[in-house]
Amino acid sequence: MIFNTLYEIVKHSVEKFAERIAFSMIGGEDVSYKEVGERIEKVQDMLLNAGVGAGDKVAILSSSMPNWGVSYFAVTTAGMIAVPILPDFTPAELDLIIEHAEAKAIQKSVFKNPGVWFLALASGFMYVARYAVNGWGTMVLEGKGFETVDAAMIISINAWCGIFGTVLSGFLSDKLFKGDRQIPALVAGILHVISLIIFLYGGNSVAINVFAMVLRGLAIGVLICFLGGLMAVDIVPRKASGSALGVVGLVSYIFASTQDIISGILIDKGTTIVDGVKQIDFTQVGYLWIGAAVISFILPLFNWKKRQTAN
Repeated sequence: MIFNTLYEIVKHSVEKFAERIAFSMIGGEDVSYKEVGERIEKVQDMLLNAGVGAGDKVAILSSSMPNWGVSYFAVTTAGMIAVPILPDFTPAELDLIIEHAEAKAIQKSVFKNPGVWFLALASGFMYVARYAVNGWGTMVLEGKGFETVDAAMIISINAWCGIFGTVLSGFLSDKLFKGDRQIPALVAGILHVISLIIFLYGGNSVAINVFAMVLRGLAIGVLICFLGGLMAVDIVPRKASGSALGVVGLVSYIFASTQDIISGILIDKGTTIVDGVKQIDFTQVGYLWIGAAVISFILPLFNWKKRQTAN
């Protein structure tokens, strides 16, 4: 009998020698050809469900054991390309092999990681509130009686404070919380909500509105660093960090652009003319902005204590 492919050889062996031992380890398990066939199917199903297909390169990190052989046959008989990696490889050797092989399983795992999507959505809702105030905040202050120039100056404060918030995020994460980004992100999210409430419902005092923008700027600076990327990078392999950042960025700007449309509709509905003077009720749109800010700090809680330890 002549076999043309590895798949044919494996299939024939599984069927003909089903009860014979295929793999054996001293002091370990014995695996029959039938069990090998069953395990191969499970591994292939897992890879296909992860979006890995024929022609893709798949890294196999394992010591010499039956499951290494199972994984190798699962990958190769499905038309994929196996990239064997041994546990005693140095980090430099591991990076070189994976980079050279461009193992797609690592990249595609990002899209199957619910933690990345929780953070992408959290960042998206944060961007809703962020761009809402940046884009419509001057109008809110004009409704409180501020002149356009004064309103624009007050809104600009949050951008300047955002710079300090960005710098502060590194100190909070590295020094105070020993690399943990979840607690400072939660605190910043809560402060972001408080700043929005003060801004929308705190009255027309200059001091109050300036304080709201200072608080908001610091909080947004922290959130942009954490929700906008670093927390996603923490839970994926290093070689997949670019994909994680891409997902978060794409979702964030989709939400930001959608916000402009929805906010415009709600503001238009809240606009009335009284004695020839335009008046705008920001109640409904305010609920949207505050609600988005609340959701943005709740979603990361689903990733609490989750962190990639083997980058």
